[in-house]
Amino acid sequence: MRAPTKVLLAVMLVSAFVRFQGLDWGTDSAGRFRAFHPDETTMVNSSALIGVDIRAITAPYQKMPMYMLAGAARLAGWVTGIQPFVKGDNRSARLVHVVGRGISALLGTLTVLLAFWIGRELAGEWTGVLGALFLGLCASHIQQSHYFTVDVSFTFWMCLAIAAFMRMPSEQWE
Repeated sequence: MRAPTKVLLAVMLVSAFVRFQGLDWGTDSAGRFRAFHPDETTMVNSSALIGVDIRAITAPYQKMPMYMLAGAARLAGWVTGIQPFVKGDNRSARLVHVVGRGISALLGTLTVLLAFWIGRELAGEWTGVLGALFLGLCASHIQQSHYFTVDVSFTFWMCLAIAAFMRMPSEQWE
């Protein structure tokens, strides 16, 4: 294995660890779950309306994360036997928030990989590794990956679009 590949693997492992570690934070010693981020609460409450009454969503955010959470939470509820989006149910709230935070952590980790790919395409492997390292250890990106908000998913989709545009045919395309 070449040196840049080894370093990238280490960066990706560290990035994934710091993003996935402690996704259930907000659960106190008595097992009660409390959401702290107001945007996360808005996203979760809006996701509960997917398939029920989408016109009632008043959140000013993009809808894709809401659809992802609605589908993933219902799937997780089916697997665990916990009904998602039940108001007043502590287990339901914890399940939905952890699933949403897992989506953010996954997209955040994949964004680090996209940062590598974009950097590699622009200026070589070591530039890609450095870009991945900077994003992988960026405190605000790590923090936002612990909440289900639109910030991380928007960054992922924008980096994916940039990566796709970079692969489009051009005169120099080989």
